[in-house]
Amino acid sequence: MTEPTSTPGALRGAGGRPRDDGKQECPGCGKTTWLVIHSCRGRLTKRGRPGWDEYFLGIAVAVSTRADCSRRRVGALVVRWDVQPDGRKLPRIVSTGYNGSPPGGPSCLQGECPRATSGVAPGSSYDTGVGACVAVHAEGNAIIYAGRDNCLGSTLYVTEVPCDGCSRLIAAAGVARVVTPWGSTPDVG
Repeated sequence: MTEPTSTPGALRGAGGRPRDDGKQECPGCGKTTWLVIHSCRGRLTKRGRPGWDEYFLGIAVAVSTRADCSRRRVGALVVRWDVQPDGRKLPRIVSTGYNGSPPGGPSCLQGECPRATSGVAPGSSYDTGVGACVAVHAEGNAIIYAGRDNCLGSTLYVTEVPCDGCSRLIAAAGVARVVTPWGSTPDVG
């Protein structure tokens, strides 16, 4: 058994991005569903099981439901491929993370989100000004809880494409591969 290399099946609307109504269409089978990830026939292994990428992205979707953000829910997990005594590589989930304010910070889900109440335009700076976001991103939380030693050579599964700040953090942590619903990026570290 080796580490997967397939691109995960992503459910998308027009232009390859999620649809506004929350439903998305799979380019592989055309199915429209509320799920972010599903395994159409082209994404199943020979035994009828989802591949590792689809499996771990599905877990990342479940993790995203814990997010404490009223504007976007993102989940991430760090997975290492441990070599067994017989030489096989088996995956192990090291940590999970979702976006939200630090412990004790304002709860975005309880209406205390400074960015949501500021009225700033979507896409404006998340780091400065009146619309500064107080949340730690899912990728950051997963990496913090894993620690750098567990991130070296690992794969990060995340439900959205990482922002520039998270991309720098991912590289600094030594993550070797990032997988999103829109594809994977080898050798990022």
